[in-house]
Amino acid sequence: MYHSPYHSAMLQKIFTNGNFTKTNDNYMRTSNETYRLFAELLDEVEIFRIPEISFSDICRLLKVRPSALDSLLIKELGMSGEELLENRRRGSLD
Repeated sequence: MYHSPYHSAMLQKIFTNGNFTKTNDNYMRTSNETYRLFAELLDEVEIFRIPEISFSDICRLLKVRPSALDSLLIKELGMSGEELLENRRRGSLD
């Protein structure tokens, strides 16, 4: 998966800022932290500008099951991760 040096730097910042608790080589975080990280990827990193990246790719970066994040997004925003990603790509969300 390709991303620009800018995106690489922002991803590195997000994933090394201490928001993860490491246990037995697994990363554990709360739903709120996962939701916040997903929002940062969309809003700060603007990961949606990478045309090749899918919602599943983002979930892989976040080490979360797509169905789990989808459920959270539907509950909070009323749309799935794919819908949110595509809306951002079309510029229909603020």
